[in-house]
Amino acid sequence: MARPDAKGRFGHWAHGIPSEIFPVTYTGGEFSVPEACRMIMVTTAGDVAVEQTDGQDEALPALQPGDQYIFQAAKILEAGTGATGIKVLR
Repeated sequence: MARPDAKGRFGHWAHGIPSEIFPVTYTGGEFSVPEACRMIMVTTAGDVAVEQTDGQDEALPALQPGDQYIFQAAKILEAGTGATGIKVLR
């Protein structure tokens, strides 16, 4: 059974509902997220390559516009990303 954190919150909302949106703009082939993001959204469908918070690279395949994907990422990588209009929520 799920247990709340110290503030009585459950699951992925334990750290609060995302309140900041950052449009992805690449510098040197990557976008470093200010602190880890909580969600990723795209405006044009495609894959999104990310560096996870543990330093491992991962490809999120075929993300669709209008959906919010719950995923913590430290960076969005330009190489391997086909989706455009990417926004990260923190």
